[in-house]
Amino acid sequence: VELTVNGINYRRPRKPIVVVCVDGGDATYYEQGLKDGILPNLRRFM
Repeated sequence: VELTVNGINYRRPRKPIVVVCVDGGDATYYEQGLKDGILPNLRRFM
């Protein structure tokens, strides 16, 4: 165990991990942007 947070033990991942947090945007903006094809990078994350 390399890290314990709130009583949960975590080990170092074997492969690199990336976390993307998109916060504060209106869901309808993202839905329409994905539908219109103007958010290609966001599409790749999903």
